[in-house]
Amino acid sequence: MNQIVSHDASSTQHQLALDIFHALDATNSPITDAKDDFHLRKSSLLVDVSDVGLLARRVLNGAYFLAQHEPDAEVHTYDLRYFKWLINYANSNNSTHLKRVIREAQKSAVQVNVVDSANPDDDNWVSVPMLGAAGIRKGHISFKIPTELRGQLRDPERYSLLSMRVLAGFSSIYALELYERLSIFKHEGHSPWWQIDEFRGLIKVDGLKSANDFRYFRRDIIDPAIKQINETSDIDVALELRRTGRFYSHLRFTITTSRNHMLLTSIAASKELYDTLTNEFGLSDTELDEIARNRETWPDDRLRAAIEFVRHRCTTSKVQYPAKYLMTAIRDGYRVGSLEREAKKPIPAAKKPIVLEPDMPKAVMPTGADLEEAWSLFRKGPHAKLFKPSVAEHYELADSRQKKVFEGFLQSQ
Repeated sequence: MNQIVSHDASSTQHQLALDIFHALDATNSPITDAKDDFHLRKSSLLVDVSDVGLLARRVLNGAYFLAQHEPDAEVHTYDLRYFKWLINYANSNNSTHLKRVIREAQKSAVQVNVVDSANPDDDNWVSVPMLGAAGIRKGHISFKIPTELRGQLRDPERYSLLSMRVLAGFSSIYALELYERLSIFKHEGHSPWWQIDEFRGLIKVDGLKSANDFRYFRRDIIDPAIKQINETSDIDVALELRRTGRFYSHLRFTITTSRNHMLLTSIAASKELYDTLTNEFGLSDTELDEIARNRETWPDDRLRAAIEFVRHRCTTSKVQYPAKYLMTAIRDGYRVGSLEREAKKPIPAAKKPIVLEPDMPKAVMPTGADLEEAWSLFRKGPHAKLFKPSVAEHYELADSRQKKVFEGFLQSQ
């Protein structure tokens, strides 16, 4: 990803993080409970960090997230509680442990080539510590970013956007290491092919005896890291292997946008609703994709109403396939109040057959004064008003005798 970095965008990310912190701090909630993502724009050169532990890696990510919106500042000073929240530091009152982790982070280093503008062909290799002087005083933390690395904050040549919420959620250093490295290749859809020995060095396991045998390396390190990335992050990764002769010699990873993350970020109360859909009802990936695609018209209240509807139905009748029934309820907008629509409607009582009144004996059509008298009596009767607005509309409402009389009158006109 080659583009000019916007400092305004970095400041916006920092303000978003502060707003979320203040909202969650009231309930003492960790960063992993955040419903929105804010991102560290991490240069690809800063991913290849010398061997440090999980918490020290989080310290570095937290420091660089804060420094990115003021990349040229000599010293960065922030509220210590806010910094601890950013790095998901659980031992909030153990300052001795935090100081030890910060010192470990200061031992980390990256390798960079410093180019002399006067002699651009004369590259100088430099190993630079990622974190300079740091201190804690009166509830604040202060730290420096080495001068040689500030350009990577200000204008990185290649970088990846990493969710601070996702970074804070990893419990495995190998999952975090692999996630940061693979995020660089997210837009390509796959990593390069690495020799297995080379890959051991990339994720800092080349000193572990258990990693020497690929069977155990995959079982104990690669597969658990993949599982945590797929469960925690915004990408899904899968391992591909290549043989040379009888043995595996190379590996790479395919990378896709996580359907879980798409759904999580589309649901306001992500964890609670997502857990219900996946754990209680066991929706398939296809069904979760459908929900994610239709979030504009299927908001949280619609999902919850459908869930309540199906739960209610399961207690009152036998539902053979709750997942399929839930998807139908979501699509059609079922609610508990709509159970009446689901219930069988009572079969209406059969209407009594209409028995036509047998034809009256054909009356002798009145004439003259008799006809006028008959019509006069009819007009004064209770049914005459039915005929006033429209003969055609009300004609059938008259009984057969009235019809005959009226017919006789019409015929006389």
